[in-house]
Amino acid sequence: MRPCPPGEPICTDNQGSSDAPFCFVYATMFKKVKLRFPFTRFERELLIELDIAPAQLHPNSWAFVRAYQVICTHLGHPTSVDVFLYLFEAKNPGDRLWVSLNGVTGRSILSIFQQSYKDWKGKFVRICCNDRDPSLIDGFPLYWVNKGKKEASFRKARGLEKMWELDRDLCNFWKGVASSNVTLSTSSIITYEFLEGQLDVHIGLSFKFSSSPNSNLRMVLNSSMH
Repeated sequence: MRPCPPGEPICTDNQGSSDAPFCFVYATMFKKVKLRFPFTRFERELLIELDIAPAQLHPNSWAFVRAYQVICTHLGHPTSVDVFLYLFEAKNPGDRLWVSLNGVTGRSILSIFQQSYKDWKGKFVRICCNDRDPSLIDGFPLYWVNKGKKEASFRKARGLEKMWELDRDLCNFWKGVASSNVTLSTSSIITYEFLEGQLDVHIGLSFKFSSSPNSNLRMVLNSSMH
């Protein structure tokens, strides 16, 4: 991690005069959203799918990414970009700089992290690879991807038609959660990541109507582990 020179724009689309690869990350990602490096496979694949650098995704949207992974780990579900983009749709920035994720109507399972996210835009750092971990920032776009000055629009959410069976069952499970008017607190999920007891209480009470996935999903999950 290195500080940025004064006046350096975060939306640069190349590494400029730097000899070593790097990516920009807003400081709030570490302090509030609890983002960590190296990225998980899911995080890398999501950035590739959205075709954006880490700093292009709004902090509230990164919070959705983090909370989704915490919940999946707690429930024993595999993470999946297809499932995540069934639950969330990406809003192209238009004249704004950042891509945002919004819960799809009828599939929204997580509350917004902060209603008014303030004082984060001018505080960012460079993340560089090092000798101990030369692959630290491999596998995703490093530099700002120019989306052009086009009208803001939503990228259509994933459909079920071309998904694997497990992903379809996971999508149906989450749709069932949403249709039961269950909304999990994104902030609490991130806060309780390493507090299993607190997660049990928070997620367990929310899922009281269905303490585990449906029988078909359990069968597919079990078979995928053998």
